[in-house]
Amino acid sequence: MLILHDPDAPLKDGFTHGLLYNIPPNVRSLNENTSKEDVPEIAEHRVQGRNSEGTLGYTGPCPPSGVQRYFARFYALRTMLALPPGADTKRVQRTMEHEIIEEAELMGTYEKKASARIAS
Repeated sequence: MLILHDPDAPLKDGFTHGLLYNIPPNVRSLNENTSKEDVPEIAEHRVQGRNSEGTLGYTGPCPPSGVQRYFARFYALRTMLALPPGADTKRVQRTMEHEIIEEAELMGTYEKKASARIAS
C-alpha cells in the first residue's frame, strides 16, 4: 500500500496525490509515467485509488505558494483489501486499519517558483 499525501494543502484533510493498494509482495518497483488506468507491474489487481481530485492515478505537486510537505506512506498489510478499483483514501484507510503489519514514511518538500515576468 502506498499513499502520497500533502497535509499542507488548503483543504480540510490535505490533498492525496496518489493511492495504490493490493500491491503484491513480490513487486519491488513501479515504472514512471504509468497510465491512469493500470499500473503494468500489478495491472491484474487494478489497484489505483482515487486522488483528492476524484480521478485515478497520480497528480503532481502544485502548491499555491511557499514550501509544502509531501509524505509517501508505505504500509505492509496482512492481506489484500476487499475493495473495488478506485476506492478513495478514507475508505482504504478504514479497510486497512486492522491489517497493518509495518509502516514507513518518507517526507519531501516542494516549492513552486514564481514565474518569470517579461519587462515591457
